[in-house]
Amino acid sequence: MQGARRSYAAGLLPDGRAGILKNQGGYRLLQEKEFPWEPGKEYVITVSAAQGKISVDINGELKMAATDSDSPWMKGGIGLSVREGSHLLCSRIQVTGKGATCTKK
Repeated sequence: MQGARRSYAAGLLPDGRAGILKNQGGYRLLQEKEFPWEPGKEYVITVSAAQGKISVDINGELKMAATDSDSPWMKGGIGLSVREGSHLLCSRIQVTGKGATCTKK
């Protein structure tokens, strides 16, 4: 939410886990949960962030939530990324927020 070096991240992690991370010059895990995801399977991941509180739903079910009480990012943008040679295919991206809604198919 504050550029490439300062942001939150949420997604599927190695070893069958899902997590919420904070990047402040390096990623730090805020919350993780066992989630036995499968490569090639489609998932709907919904991330909500407001006032330092981040929640993650996967396929319509709340999987985890975290509160960042250590200098939370209060504004910013969104982005998508992968790590270590991974691949990502998105069929829809929707962003909603104060006074704006954007959908990209």
